[in-house]
Amino acid sequence: MFDNIVMLVLMVVAVAITAVIVLAIVKHNSGTQGANGVNQREFNELRSQYEQARAQAQENGNQAIRYRTQA
Repeated sequence: MFDNIVMLVLMVVAVAITAVIVLAIVKHNSGTQGANGVNQREFNELRSQYEQARAQAQENGNQAIRYRTQA
């Protein structure tokens, strides 16, 4: 029971982090359109942050799975 709760909490955190980064990218892109449609440098910075958050979310999920299989 406890391991299910831990896994659920970690997954919720992972989804929340991903959602915040995606919303930041969408909001940022809507306000920084230039001649080519996107400010490329700032987009790349946000994309990097998104990839880092996604990797962290994946690791959180992996840790939850490892925790559950060890219990």
